[in-house]
Amino acid sequence: MKNKLSLAFLMTLPLAIMFFISWYVGLFSEVDEKEIRFPTRILLLRSYQGEYLNGAKLIQEMQKEFLQQNKSCRPILMLLGDDRKVHKLHLRNKAGCICEGNCPTLKAEQIVLKEGTFRVIAIKAHPVYALAKILRYLRQQSGELMLPLIMESRGSREHWIYSISSSIQK
Repeated sequence: MKNKLSLAFLMTLPLAIMFFISWYVGLFSEVDEKEIRFPTRILLLRSYQGEYLNGAKLIQEMQKEFLQQNKSCRPILMLLGDDRKVHKLHLRNKAGCICEGNCPTLKAEQIVLKEGTFRVIAIKAHPVYALAKILRYLRQQSGELMLPLIMESRGSREHWIYSISSSIQK
């Protein structure tokens, strides 16, 4: 009897682990479209070249600088090139933080996003999978990416992506 229980446990354990990893990565996550009104915000960005997610190192550097000045940083990537039209090594993008209110003094490009309502595509997933799934969704909807796109992290597993040009005036 003990051997049968042990065998059953050992057979279900890998399935449970695979299910958890699939859930964590976001394989079961749905893409959600919504309209969100943002206040005026300042994007502090640094340029980099390469794959989209290579900006993570720049974001980590900026987060440290924000913390040194007792400020909070909401990480963002600004996608400037389409990875289907430009080789991944030549993609030009920007990475940084969103600042609402009093911004720290950093060596970074500042872009002011005026208050407005934006069409946001949201997903709860791991950042790598979230970006891939949202870009696939946008390409299926319109065929082309409306660049520049901003990918904003709203916690460890929630990500929003929106076009600066998709502001909906109301």
